[in-house]
Amino acid sequence: MKRFITLLVNITVISFILNTVWENAQAPLYAGYANFWEHFQICFWGVLGDMVIIIILYAIFALGYGNIWWIESWGMQSIIRLIFIGMIMAIMIEYYALSVGRWAYAPTMPLFLWTKAGLLPVLQMMILPYVTFYYVRQNMKII
Repeated sequence: MKRFITLLVNITVISFILNTVWENAQAPLYAGYANFWEHFQICFWGVLGDMVIIIILYAIFALGYGNIWWIESWGMQSIIRLIFIGMIMAIMIEYYALSVGRWAYAPTMPLFLWTKAGLLPVLQMMILPYVTFYYVRQNMKII
């Protein structure tokens, strides 16, 4: 049980740090951005949502593999699946948020391939779950 709690804490802390940096770096590409301090709270709520998404991704893979410790033996196929599922989830979330007016992009936001989803939020969910799980895996090896 202690090892499982350590796993969840590691996922939470690492994803919090990575997503905080990413969210604040991409904030100027959203409509209405004024400055870092005015948008930090908005970004903070985004970070919490991103952390939940990453935990959900971990749980999806744990259920799919029938193994809570799946990152200890993941291979290229798992990584490709993680990147693809992260991409699909991000596109769906972006489409929904844009359609209900939760947020809007500034004209400077590049779009992801043939979609109307922002490139950076999609790349965020393609890259940061992998980086999070990679560091968690490295940290779990020493525990």
